Amino acid sequence: MPLDFLLRLMRDPREPKSKRLEAAKAAAPFCHPKLSAVEAKLSSTQEAPRVSIAVSFVDPPDNALD
Repeated sequence: MPLDFLLRLMRDPREPKSKRLEAAKAAAPFCHPKLSAVEAKLSSTQEAPRVSIAVSFVDPPDNALD
């Protein structure tokens, strides 16, 4: 098989380093596929519930920094 040949060539210490590197480059996509972006899709058609949050700001007491 071509991939087996490339891997054998890549691992053979008697071969020149440049030849082994080229074999590694050629074999890499078959051993380690590139990651790709995927589109996220919701499985539900219902809208998410809305949530309200109330925030209050208060002044610190006069002696807070003492």
